[in-house]
Amino acid sequence: MSAASVYSSSRRFLVIGPDAAQNMEAGRWAEQQAGTIEKALGFTVGVRRWRCMRLVLLDAADAGGPPVEATQEHDGHQWVYRLIIRGAESAAPGDVGLEFVRMFLSAMIADLRMGLPDSDLGAPPMAPGWIAAGLAGTFDAAGRERHAEVVYFDWERGRIPLLGDFFPAVAGGADPRTEALASMSSMLMRWVQVRPGHGDAFRFLLRVIASDEDCSVKDFAAATGFSSTKDLECGWDEWIMRQRRIVHRPGVTSRLALETLKAQLLLYPGDSGNRLALGFSVPVRASQLIDFKDNTLAREAASGAAVAVRIAAVGRGADCVGAADLYAEYFAAVAKRRARWIQRRLLARAEAAMSDLDRRISGAGPDGKGAGLPR
Repeated sequence: MSAASVYSSSRRFLVIGPDAAQNMEAGRWAEQQAGTIEKALGFTVGVRRWRCMRLVLLDAADAGGPPVEATQEHDGHQWVYRLIIRGAESAAPGDVGLEFVRMFLSAMIADLRMGLPDSDLGAPPMAPGWIAAGLAGTFDAAGRERHAEVVYFDWERGRIPLLGDFFPAVAGGADPRTEALASMSSMLMRWVQVRPGHGDAFRFLLRVIASDEDCSVKDFAAATGFSSTKDLECGWDEWIMRQRRIVHRPGVTSRLALETLKAQLLLYPGDSGNRLALGFSVPVRASQLIDFKDNTLAREAASGAAVAVRIAAVGRGADCVGAADLYAEYFAAVAKRRARWIQRRLLARAEAAMSDLDRRISGAGPDGKGAGLPR
């Protein structure tokens, strides 16, 4: 280090760096992060005599490794887990947070390794990148929303692997930093978090790693409360579909929220009592209802659609609610058999609002989705 080392201790972390005030702040941050991880996992982690955790803050001038990394070594007495930050002032928060999660989970794995019968006291494995990245991605609403969108849209296109294929892929060393894998890992970790007994499920995952074994989808199904891998896969699909109904960030219109609203503008025969007869699987577009002006079934469908679009927009931002209200006015005009020119005018207003919202959402981020529009 370029200056004399200063030590600062919190309950579970020793911080080593050149500045006492910075070290104390880092120690408080580490305890907060640890509390967030413990809350997500459903159990706490105490102090253990066989391992310790340290944060090492180095000046930017200290070269010799990546900006942030989690390491493990044995000092002759105990396992030492370090989060090394080279240039703390300029380190990317996301990288620091991810490597902290990996270090903390690795210490948990060491604890579980010590508790295994006939445990081999050789080096316990570090936490795999996919679990660390997945768990870190569940800590904030914006991250959960972003990952939900990536997984949902890929799932619609058939690009999401079955869980039976996912576990072998990550065990084979697939790069956890890729957007698709990080998002699926995050969605999987969040799914475990919201299930009953999630603490036991996370202990199972970490125990499998501690045992140097691969996670089988059959064992994962049992650990998460499913009676078979088929039920697990069905539950996973249902969880992905639920993302359309979850409001991750109240008051923000996301790409997924917009697509959910658009879905309510297609009226399918047989759906919610809608008996419009254009074929068993051919949906009726909102604009087609004008041609059904004297059709009782069309009026019934329009009345239901007016309610559905408003429900789809609840909590998703003023822009989304505004567009939904305009479509609801149009549907109400159809249901009340108002003049066709009024229906067309209301439809034109609604479509213009939707087009403007779609354009702004698509341009909100570099990937065209996920950034969202605040209220």
